[in-house]
Amino acid sequence: MPTYGRVSRNGVMPLSWTLDHLGPMTRTVEDAAIMLHAISGFDPADRTTSTKSVGAFRSDLSADIRGLEIGVLEDSLMDIDFEIGDAIKSSIRAFESLGAKVRPVRIPNYRVLHIANSIIYLVEAFNNFGTLLRQKPSELGKIFRIYGYMGGLFSADEYVQAMRLRSRTRVEVEKIFEKVDLILSPTTNSPPKRIEEFDPFVLTGSTRSASAEAFNLAACPALSVPCGFTKAQLPIGLQVAAKPMNEQVLLNAAYAYQELVGLHHKHPPL
Repeated sequence: MPTYGRVSRNGVMPLSWTLDHLGPMTRTVEDAAIMLHAISGFDPADRTTSTKSVGAFRSDLSADIRGLEIGVLEDSLMDIDFEIGDAIKSSIRAFESLGAKVRPVRIPNYRVLHIANSIIYLVEAFNNFGTLLRQKPSELGKIFRIYGYMGGLFSADEYVQAMRLRSRTRVEVEKIFEKVDLILSPTTNSPPKRIEEFDPFVLTGSTRSASAEAFNLAACPALSVPCGFTKAQLPIGLQVAAKPMNEQVLLNAAYAYQELVGLHHKHPPL
């Protein structure tokens, strides 16, 4: 996901107006750079878009990341599946071999940020779809209806408290990025489940994608790059995050890692 405001949301069905991001899903980092350049920029139809200039993401792509300061999000490595943990440790060693300097970092209140993120997007989704949920619920899928109704159960005080925690988190993450250029964490802390195992109630309270939710709250750009496969041949993702409007450094680091490990050429058996 790019920085909040980097890409226009005009024409996209809203879910959470303060959290919604748009970003490319591509096979390679190069393709992501090309797509991001094409869709970025100010749009008068979306007043949240930034007026800052858009970089030449693809032509400025570089695999030279020597001297880059990289933080590893310590809390994201707790309660993690061992296969994912091993893949992340291997990724850290890979970045060190590329000349980056790696150190541990921590985000205050990290282990409750996923709760704040869930409250915000569920409440805002209910605000967007409440009328449809009440009048024509059959037009929405079962899982979305569950999420939508959950959003109507939170109080105004709970929503405000979540937004306050979000504001504090932005400040704390800004402080971290004064010391490091990037932050590494697992994209998820457990492998993907089969569709029949999906439980929306468990997912909403889960820490499975807590690191992604933390940087979503902080409005930071983040990218997931393949870093391994489980024994079941399911893909494992490494999340790389940067300070707002610093997508070029983010893309460069992901590109350098991609070229070193070559996992973008490997695919799970489908």
